Amino acid sequence: MDNVIKTGNVIRSGLIQAREKLHSKITGFAPKKYSNGPEFNDIISTGHDPESCKKAAVPPASIAILLCTYNGDRFLRDQLESLRSQRHQNLTLHVSDDGSQDGTHLLLKRFQSELGDECVSVKSHPNLGVVKNFLSLVCQSEIKADYYAYADQDDVWEADKLTR
Repeated sequence: MDNVIKTGNVIRSGLIQAREKLHSKITGFAPKKYSNGPEFNDIISTGHDPESCKKAAVPPASIAILLCTYNGDRFLRDQLESLRSQRHQNLTLHVSDDGSQDGTHLLLKRFQSELGDECVSVKSHPNLGVVKNFLSLVCQSEIKADYYAYADQDDVWEADKLTR
């Protein structure tokens, strides 16, 4: 019986390590711990419990909003406020400015300082053109999310756009 328990613990440990490796490989991040439900170890050791799985905290999917700008300060304030008012809570905004000569860059930097560098990333380029500016944003390997949303500088989004 002791050998069975030891073997079960080894298998359980292997499953946990495999899950963590898979999670970090898919997301690029170490797995997070959530406290509103059973731990993975508890479910493995006690058996499947559908009720407690329903109650387990599931974080909202991450969404990266990709926004290209160029001389858009007359529109951008409304778009940034509509992004700030989104009901979905797990968002990051990634902006690529194509060498704006108006107040666009200042608006973006102010928005970034209000929300923090972890929520807003602003990159500036010297007149790449519309297509190259967009591709420079889309091809950034450090942008990782479950979903991607493309925004235009003159959009105004409804507060529930990303929760639908």
